[in-house]
Amino acid sequence: MNPPKLPLRFLEWFCPDDLYEGILGDLEEKFEEDRNLKGLRTARRNFRWNVLRLFHPSIFYAINSD
Repeated sequence: MNPPKLPLRFLEWFCPDDLYEGILGDLEEKFEEDRNLKGLRTARRNFRWNVLRLFHPSIFYAINSD
């Protein structure tokens, strides 16, 4: 099972390219852990929430400071 696609597209849109792979790997690892321990429905909900929590103004400062 894969994480929900809409949050993945959102993450790809706002996340800087140099951070995307690392963040995605961590999110997918957490998704798998949640899926195994709490079930698919909870894992998907947590994945969406984790992606939204990353959407923070400081990430845009990191983009613009380069």
